[in-house]
Amino acid sequence: MIEFTHGSSEVRLSKAIVAKYPTVTYSTVLKALRNKDVIVNGTRVKEDIKLHNGDVVKAYIQPHSVECELLYQDDNLAVVYKPKGIAVTGDNSLTSILSKEHNLIPCHRLDTNTDGLILYAKSDEYFHHIKDAMHYNQINKYYLARVWGIPANTRQVLKAYLTKNSNTSSVRISDVSTRGSVPITTTYDTVEVLDDGTSILEVSLIAGKTHQIRAHLAHIGHPIIGDSKYCPREIRQKFRYNRQLLTAYKLVFDTSGALEYMKGKVISISPNLYK
Repeated sequence: MIEFTHGSSEVRLSKAIVAKYPTVTYSTVLKALRNKDVIVNGTRVKEDIKLHNGDVVKAYIQPHSVECELLYQDDNLAVVYKPKGIAVTGDNSLTSILSKEHNLIPCHRLDTNTDGLILYAKSDEYFHHIKDAMHYNQINKYYLARVWGIPANTRQVLKAYLTKNSNTSSVRISDVSTRGSVPITTTYDTVEVLDDGTSILEVSLIAGKTHQIRAHLAHIGHPIIGDSKYCPREIRQKFRYNRQLLTAYKLVFDTSGALEYMKGKVISISPNLYK
């Protein structure tokens, strides 16, 4: 059974449960509602009602186990595969699960619904070494994305401006600077063009921002397949993926100083973006 007290603004019951327990799916929550296996403030409910601050939720749902994988580790750092549907930090997150056996500090994040490689430090000292290396582009992250359409240029360095909207938990991309915006750079290389009108792109960032890849590719007309926030509805309906086809698949180390021993090391996985 899961149990929690809702502590934020008004939100749908299903959304609150999935946010609190990322490995629980919406379909599981809706099934529990149909079976009257969800209790709010002591009363069984069968509708996806709106929760308010302070509401107490109990549900006879068993969260699924998370299949994270430790891909590399030494005395100073570790690289872990994060599956889709779980946050890097917070309650019931990848970090909280790993903390049961490891003392790890996350050095960067991924969106909850983006899977891929997370780099962890094993001490405060190496956390700062890794953050400095990332700042000076000595540790480079690469992503694979399946997008709608075929880019006119097989390789392109995209420059734009990103503005966060905290109210909608989204970002806006513009070609000119606006109030509150920050400059962004996104580079892509076309890896493969598929017969269904989609393409596989390798993407890299300079000082990546929230939702940068997803929003920037959508801005140029190539949204990521399965992206519920930035991909147009008609494209989502065409492919009907319930997950965004974006994976942080490779880390390349060109490090010096305390991390010089990692110089030349490449850690990567092979994501399946075809089904």
